[in-house]
Amino acid sequence: MNKILHRVYPRWLPEALFAPLALLACMAVAVTGTLVLFYSSLAMRKMMLWNIFLSGLPFLFACGLYWQAQQGGKAKRLLALPLWLLWIFFFPNAPYMLTDLIHLRWYEFYISGVGFTDNPVAWFGLLHMVTGVAAGAAVGMLSLRLLHSVVRTRHGSLAGWGFVGGVCALSGVGVWIGRCLRLNSWDVFTRPGRLAAYIMEALGRRALMTMVLFATLTAMAYLLVYVFTLQIAPQKANLKEG
Repeated sequence: MNKILHRVYPRWLPEALFAPLALLACMAVAVTGTLVLFYSSLAMRKMMLWNIFLSGLPFLFACGLYWQAQQGGKAKRLLALPLWLLWIFFFPNAPYMLTDLIHLRWYEFYISGVGFTDNPVAWFGLLHMVTGVAAGAAVGMLSLRLLHSVVRTRHGSLAGWGFVGGVCALSGVGVWIGRCLRLNSWDVFTRPGRLAAYIMEALGRRALMTMVLFATLTAMAYLLVYVFTLQIAPQKANLKEG
């Protein structure tokens, strides 16, 4: 089995990431397929699929940056800046998915005087929500894991963890903007004036505390992914300098 996987996984993707990524993809496809076939009217169906798509975009951008770092060359380095910007703008969609668990309130699991429900729709809603959130958030964290290895290889361990800390802080702001202000990543391009106005109006002590909490949530999620992907060491990343 290992020989088969070694043949099919992309060379620009660290082998240590291939197994968890394949598992997440299979899990998301299996649950989503069952959902579409049997519970097409279930709440959060379309929203979850859209959020998974958005949280998967940073992984695509990170793969492009990882590939660019492997290849080197001036022409390929020109691709790096737009990919970095796109990754930074869309990465908060991954930790944002962790907050989607609040939508479990849409399902009634316990009925007073009766007990826990045996309604399969409610319990499948729980499966759908947890699986979707896990898949979307984990894929996004894997993108941060890739770029962490790139920065660490080029600039050292301290710079690598500084990069992770900065991303978590920015993600705290991004999740706050998305969850509390109900704005999207692309508003930076389409409605920058409105975005700036909303942020200035809403800033305050409570907003800052919420940002810190979201940043902490992002950091905890990343550390969990990091522990399970320790095999991605700088010497194994095989990245070119410059």
